[in-house]
Amino acid sequence: MYLRLLFKFILVIALVIFQIAFISATPVWLRELNLIIVFLVLSLEWSGGYKTIWWFLLIGLLYDIYFPLRFGFFIILWPMIFLFAAFLAKNFFTNRSLYSFLGITFFATVFYYLVYNVSFYFADFFSGGKSALFLLVKNFWLRLGD
Repeated sequence: MYLRLLFKFILVIALVIFQIAFISATPVWLRELNLIIVFLVLSLEWSGGYKTIWWFLLIGLLYDIYFPLRFGFFIILWPMIFLFAAFLAKNFFTNRSLYSFLGITFFATVFYYLVYNVSFYFADFFSGGKSALFLLVKNFWLRLGD
């Protein structure tokens, strides 16, 4: 049991390192691939429950250590994305098919970018900056389609 737990721990750390180090250095069309969301949906489909939410707390901790944002932002964000994907899997995409996997991955990715950008918009709005609402900016929608 401990060996399997250690293997999963090493897998999660390697996945985060691969996402940060290699995927972010690829061309624009491949840079937007988020392996963490794909891992989220795969683990949700395989385990079928909320046992893997602890792994997304670990992923959030690793992201918080690396990225220079407020500490705790990703610790809250990744489990929230997991709960949204679990809600979709339980209520809307009930069968385990390729279409449900792609649908949950798509909606989890859109939800991730929406929450990520809304938090920055509100932080900028309350700090007194003059930024446009990200939903009205063309680059937000083009980046989702890349």
